[in-house]
Amino acid sequence: MKSSDLFSKNWCELIFQDRNKDYGAYRLRAGAGRRYRLALTVIVAGLMLGVGIPAGLSLYARYRLLQGLENAQADLKKLQQLNERQGFEIKRISAGRRAPAVSTIKGATEQPPEIIEVTKEDIIIGVNGPETFTAVDVHDFEDADTLHNPDRTDLPVEGPQLAAVQVVEEMPQFPGGIKTLMQWLDENVPYPRSCIDQKVKGDMEVSFLVDEKGYVREPEITKKLHPELDNVVMSAMRRMPRWQPGKKGSHIAIVRVSIPLHFEIN
Repeated sequence: MKSSDLFSKNWCELIFQDRNKDYGAYRLRAGAGRRYRLALTVIVAGLMLGVGIPAGLSLYARYRLLQGLENAQADLKKLQQLNERQGFEIKRISAGRRAPAVSTIKGATEQPPEIIEVTKEDIIIGVNGPETFTAVDVHDFEDADTLHNPDRTDLPVEGPQLAAVQVVEEMPQFPGGIKTLMQWLDENVPYPRSCIDQKVKGDMEVSFLVDEKGYVREPEITKKLHPELDNVVMSAMRRMPRWQPGKKGSHIAIVRVSIPLHFEIN
């Protein structure tokens, strides 16, 4: 006998044969199958709704996302085609760095002022700089002191000095020009993570000498901002390549260059 037969009407009639069918047990027995089927239907429908609705919402959201991506890609292709058709050109913009101010004098007739600076150490800094120093022959210099101890030969002789020319007709040029200098600074002057966390930002300035061969000498921070920023800037100056030397008239001159740097947190 199948379990479904237990709730059939024939089975109910067989059980209550020759019995009082007006009693409540007969009515409960006769309607049991219908009640069980209704309860099972409600349970199955609830399960389908509980599982089907979230699944449907998830599939709809995925569909909308894919549709949005396809629309964005189509708009991007249209924009690229429009830019190419109208002749737009993509240019590199250097952010957070500024090129040094270059001032030239054309047709100058007056003698430009010169500032003589005595160096403590003759250090050449640069990628292609020599590893050793050039010895100075004391016989190439004449002792100008003829009044005090003129016969003394054991007195120290003054060494060579660097004459930094501040105003020249032709300023030193970085290889590739100002735009290349800005790109080089962006790539070689990192923004320390600790300074970003501390929200250290502002302007600083570094200066150095460009000698007759284009080497960078005596870099120094003329406007400080933060010790870590000073260290990374000085480290970059020591790796800076050779410049094209500046000229005063027709002669190559040692020129002091100042570069302002701006650090900003986007």
